[in-house]
Amino acid sequence: MAISLKKWQKMFDVTADLLLEHADELSRIDAVIGDGDHGLTIAKIAKLMKEKCALEYTTASEFFDDLGWDAINVQGGSAGPLFGTYIMGMKNAPEGASAATVMECALKELQSISKAVIGEKTMMDAIIPATEAMKEAKTDAESLEAAARAAKAGSEATANFAAKYGRAKNYGEKSLGVKDAGSCSMALIFEGLKTGYERYKE
Repeated sequence: MAISLKKWQKMFDVTADLLLEHADELSRIDAVIGDGDHGLTIAKIAKLMKEKCALEYTTASEFFDDLGWDAINVQGGSAGPLFGTYIMGMKNAPEGASAATVMECALKELQSISKAVIGEKTMMDAIIPATEAMKEAKTDAESLEAAARAAKAGSEATANFAAKYGRAKNYGEKSLGVKDAGSCSMALIFEGLKTGYERYKE
């Protein structure tokens, strides 16, 4: 069964609440090898999600496009453009596409501006495994659950990698033992989408 516009909005609304709940924690993680403002930026994006989820749209693609563009313009380092581009990429999926297809389109759009791969301590360490895990599932519920698990595992693994991008790369080997804040945010996003899907019954 295709995920409707209203269901996507409910999923993002739940995701926004989860991000806001963990915003301070994300900033604490980021403060170790970054600017310490990641949680503030993510909170701005989460508030945008809440705002857009309350609006009326004609299609899910229109919702993704509007949310993505506004997120791109959020001030606070690279997080706005990266997360915004990712969300905006979701609009490239055909209307009524599976969750796996939607998230694959999001990844492809993000890869148009980021060449990061697994093992480089970035949000890709959560996104790529999650996207791959979704392809193996038979239903949207199963794919979102698999994605949440894979994203969390991928995020946890970033503590084992030396940073290659952003301010954190200046720490080199000293960045070992610290998780990447962007990957933590992505793990929360996949968890939120899964939870929102489970809660909203059409």
